[in-house]
Amino acid sequence: MDDKSLPPKLDAFNHLDLAQKEGDKQGREIVKHEIIRNLILDTDFADDKIARLTCATVDVVQKIRLEKG
Repeated sequence: MDDKSLPPKLDAFNHLDLAQKEGDKQGREIVKHEIIRNLILDTDFADDKIARLTCATVDVVQKIRLEKG
């Protein structure tokens, strides 16, 4: 086995790990968006309360509220 082939393989594994983590992050953001949307549609909570409950910013909640249109 050539020692020079190990770093590229390890590097490829690092890229796969990073891609998986990024995919997990995107998945969590999609779920968070849906939770915020459901709270907007199904409650009379103020934007600041929804932001606190979901660990989002008020700006994010307001943008999602505008999407509801």
